[in-house]
Amino acid sequence: MAVAFLQAHGRAVKLVTLDIGANDLLYCTNGETGGIDADCRAAAFTSLADHLPSILTTLRAAAAPGVPIVALNYYNPFIAVWSKDPALAYESATLVSAFNALLENIYADFDVPVGDVAHAFHADDFTLVPLLDQPVNVALLCQLTWMCAPSPQGPNIHANTSGYFVIALALLAAMH
Repeated sequence: MAVAFLQAHGRAVKLVTLDIGANDLLYCTNGETGGIDADCRAAAFTSLADHLPSILTTLRAAAAPGVPIVALNYYNPFIAVWSKDPALAYESATLVSAFNALLENIYADFDVPVGDVAHAFHADDFTLVPLLDQPVNVALLCQLTWMCAPSPQGPNIHANTSGYFVIALALLAAMH
């Protein structure tokens, strides 16, 4: 679909952004417990390593010459389990950090800059905020996504308006 769009619109496209792989990882978590299936995780990493290089090659060939491709890494929605199981929150941070490292290594091989959304969301900052009785990363996740919102809006891994603004700033920073 992206290739067809790029081919159809050629010179009108000035930037390609890439946000890929998170759903594969999301599929590996239990929404009730926050637990992560190790076999599924391994398959998601393998799938990303196998498919992302060909996706990048195909997009680069389909885009007009000189059109930049910029990608994003990920914040960690799974740390929302902090209040139920801090150990799982730490485990998820290790998982998402490894996933982001894999993404960033592949993107680097293709000279694709990466918007550091993980850093913008302080994904690995477990510094406790005493007034909130939760870590910085969990507090920001709750402010920038729907993960801590009550039903029917939440819990939902997607960013809210403020979160998308932070993501856009990370993308913009990668372009400079």
